[in-house]
Amino acid sequence: MSDFLQDMQELLAKEFKQKNHELSEREEKVSKREEQVAVYNDVEHTGQPLKIRIDDREFMCTVELLCSDSTPDSYFWHALSKASVSKLISPRGKATLPPSNEKHKERSEAPKQLIITRDPEAFEYVLEYLRFGDLISGGKLDLSQLRKLTQDAEFYGLPGLHEIAQNLGAAKEAEEQVRIRKAIAESAQVKVQVGDRQFVTTKDILCTAENSLFDIKFSERWRDREEEGHHQVPAPVEMFFPRDPEMFKLVLEYLTYDELFSAEELSLSQIRKLEADASFYGLKNLENLAKSLVLRHSFTPYARFASAKQVLHGTCVSWTQELPGTVDLFLRSADYCTLTATRKGVYKVSATVNIVGHPTSGAVYLALRCQEREVARSYCTSGNGWQNNVNIHDIRHLDKGDTVGVYYNNEAGHGSSTDARCNRISLLWLCDVFHERPYARFTSSQPVGPGMYVQWTEETEGAGLFSRSSTKSKLAATRAGLYQITVTLCIQGCTSDGGSFISLHQGSAEVCRAYYTNHNSFYNSVWMDEIIPLTVGEEISVYHANAAQYVNFNEPKANRIVLRWVNDL
Repeated sequence: MSDFLQDMQELLAKEFKQKNHELSEREEKVSKREEQVAVYNDVEHTGQPLKIRIDDREFMCTVELLCSDSTPDSYFWHALSKASVSKLISPRGKATLPPSNEKHKERSEAPKQLIITRDPEAFEYVLEYLRFGDLISGGKLDLSQLRKLTQDAEFYGLPGLHEIAQNLGAAKEAEEQVRIRKAIAESAQVKVQVGDRQFVTTKDILCTAENSLFDIKFSERWRDREEEGHHQVPAPVEMFFPRDPEMFKLVLEYLTYDELFSAEELSLSQIRKLEADASFYGLKNLENLAKSLVLRHSFTPYARFASAKQVLHGTCVSWTQELPGTVDLFLRSADYCTLTATRKGVYKVSATVNIVGHPTSGAVYLALRCQEREVARSYCTSGNGWQNNVNIHDIRHLDKGDTVGVYYNNEAGHGSSTDARCNRISLLWLCDVFHERPYARFTSSQPVGPGMYVQWTEETEGAGLFSRSSTKSKLAATRAGLYQITVTLCIQGCTSDGGSFISLHQGSAEVCRAYYTNHNSFYNSVWMDEIIPLTVGEEISVYHANAAQYVNFNEPKANRIVLRWVNDL
């Protein structure tokens, strides 16, 4: 019996405890509901729009949003109902939206209005931060905007936004300082008037060389500005030098690249002028470079090669022996057939190959090749019927790295080179560039009968140094000077009479004559080389006389005239 009573007491106690717990929960729910109703009555439903007017702009938001990341001492807590807002804030700091109530529906339709005297643009980023918890578009703000936002974040009592804006502002300020200092150091424009030309460059380029005229002129100016804290980019500086503008162009090239790429294109007079200007500007390294270039012009480089190796028809001559000359002016390939120029310039190229055996078929020739392309041709001209020489002469403009080779062809048989003294090539450097010692080149593919002048149908080089007459047989000089004139013609047909020749005419007067002999019965080359002074407008022509046959120019590469200006009269 006692056990039964004990069990009943425990059951009643348990039921009483359960009922008491349920009552406590019900009372707690009622209490919370009463608090929510009180808050709802105080602030009129925080989920309804809240109109905020800043200057001349209006923003729409809610109390919930404004108080989501603020402290009890913030501007929004004080501007709104502090007591009401405090009851909306959950332990996590987020406002809790109270339930709607039909009793207050009519009152909540008209939003509250808050007037704030701050920057409306900054408030856009305040709302962005409150919505997303971060400043997503902060990277777009400049330094002044970030400073203003930092002040407004402090005013509104938003420590998170204040920290973000402050960090972004510090980074932006450091970036701006670097940009401005770089602009001052490297990008400040300098306008330099040299003679009648103006150059625009930068202080950084001009002051590359220490202790130069430019370095002394500018260093103190910029250093003073930096020490005084004037980091704004200065206005362009202007200066004037009564020097040669063409030389200053080279000075800028050297200061910019620390190298003078156009050195090989300069004449001796230009180099001497550059040396004087480099001394004037205080550029010691450039001055020393100019002096070395002057020494380079004090001698005439040349290269000579020979070959005792047999030369078969349809092959290139192998230059097996390098004769005394300028070391490494031309480098030989592994098979010795190609010569590579190591210095840019205009070269006179002369080659002679001894052909053993009577070339009865006619088409025996040497071809000069540049960059693996045939540029000139010469046919067999002299010999004794068994030992015959083929000579080729030309003037070529070669860049550094260009190749030169000599190709031999004999359709009748073979050729062998047994005497190195007869098989040779010489390459004489004449000048650095085309325009220092200009020359003109003309070719002809027109047949010329006896008693006729050669018609120069194609101008392959020249840049107007000589002008052609309407018949293209006369070449008039456009520049006065002493000229080296080289003529090579292909003679087609047997010349058994022995009196066939070509003559060079200056105006109407003959100045020189060259005869030719027949050794291959069909093709022969006749060559002449002469030095003639010409005034502006004086004409040069080549006359052919052949009592037996005629001359036919079927291959322009074999028929050419080169007129090279040597110096002034």
